[in-house]
Amino acid sequence: MDSPVVDERNALEKATYLFVQDLAGALNAKEPIEIPSFPSVAMRVKSILDDENCTPATLARVVGSEPGLAARILVMANSAAINTTGQPILDLPNAIKRLGLIQIRSSAMSFAMKNLMDARTVEELKSHLTKLWNHSIQVAAISYSLAKRTKGVNADEAMFVGLVHDVGKLYILTRIEAYPEIYASTETIEHILEDWHSVIGKSILENWDFPESIQDAISGHEDHDYSHRNDPDLIDIVIVANFLANKILPGAPQDSSIGFEDVASCVAMGITRESFPEIIKESQDEINALETALKG
Repeated sequence: MDSPVVDERNALEKATYLFVQDLAGALNAKEPIEIPSFPSVAMRVKSILDDENCTPATLARVVGSEPGLAARILVMANSAAINTTGQPILDLPNAIKRLGLIQIRSSAMSFAMKNLMDARTVEELKSHLTKLWNHSIQVAAISYSLAKRTKGVNADEAMFVGLVHDVGKLYILTRIEAYPEIYASTETIEHILEDWHSVIGKSILENWDFPESIQDAISGHEDHDYSHRNDPDLIDIVIVANFLANKILPGAPQDSSIGFEDVASCVAMGITRESFPEIIKESQDEINALETALKG
């Protein structure tokens, strides 16, 4: 007769197998990939932004239909990092003009992610979601700050990619709610997140018709061996931002075996253990302002 411990292990292994099969099925299906409970306003904003005839007035009507998103965009437009003039922006159309389309996309995505996480009811998953949220915001802010200092990289696009670089983890955590055997095991959750999040993240953004450059940055954000002959690009920025966030985020797991010299993108951008503190110091106010704005 099997012991209770063996029974629990068998149940966990079976649940994990079924969940991985579920993930694979979702990725292989030709239907749109949907994140459970993802606020529809974010996808409406994306649809409008994809329209070449999009106007600030049209966008303002959609954004204005969701007070929480409208407030977040006003906060972003008035943040010290974006509004360098210090002149208050009090109406939505002007806020939209100030931010531009890519930053509107980031605001909508951060609003959707926060609402999605706040709606979760499984207590065992809340710590994972909180860690994910804080990390995503920090990577977005660091990506923006690094990109502003890097020739040829769009800072707004870098911020968006930093924000969604772990969208695969968000997808996994929302779907795992149906598998109590799994979410009772932190170790199992971490293994699934590590093994699957990059490929799922790229599949989601591919399914949502985002540009290939963004898809590649999502799939490659943990590739410490990434290298190329040209100047640092979007992938380099997100790799470095993710690496730096894991170095400075309170409570983040820090692998002492991985140094700056082990990350090809850090080498390409001239970021070393010695220069790292000064880079963060110079950018800290900007990073803090963006984090506050993205959190709403």
